Amino acid sequence: ANQFLIGTPALGNLDDDDDLEIVFGSYSSPGKVYAINIDGSDVDGFPLNLERTQKGVALADFNGNGLDDIVIGTETDEVYLIYDDGTIASGFPYVTGDKIRSAPSILNLGDSLLIVVGSKDGSLYAINEDASLRFSFESDDDIYTSPTFLESSQGTMIFFGSDNGTLYAVDING
Repeated sequence: ANQFLIGTPALGNLDDDDDLEIVFGSYSSPGKVYAINIDGSDVDGFPLNLERTQKGVALADFNGNGLDDIVIGTETDEVYLIYDDGTIASGFPYVTGDKIRSAPSILNLGDSLLIVVGSKDGSLYAINEDASLRFSFESDDDIYTSPTFLESSQGTMIFFGSDNGTLYAVDING
């Protein structure tokens, strides 16, 4: 790649073959998002010139075509939804208050998908698939952990931690 790679890669299906593809971002300037086949060749539409990224990506099918799409946060305070063909979804990027230093997570709500990501501004952002904000939650410090989800008697809960050592649990409405 000839780029500085520090984010965790993800495996997903971004094309019509039987093999999974490897997806990751780079921290070099200019930043790139890579999607490569098992043989090391680029998936059509990649690499995509973007912004520098420090952490991993999340994958899910946002456009209903049976292929995984990419969600990634950047050093320029942005969250991108990138379709499997390398195009950026309408309305994106979503701009946060500071750098994204955690890999985003995707919550399947049944009828829609929700992007959940922490920022160095101390806020947790829940972003709808149309790039509108469902909610933001302000914590006591920077957020470097990826959110995770748990089904409970109170419904789906979102768990994440702040750099101050506080563990948070919020519902899907923040």
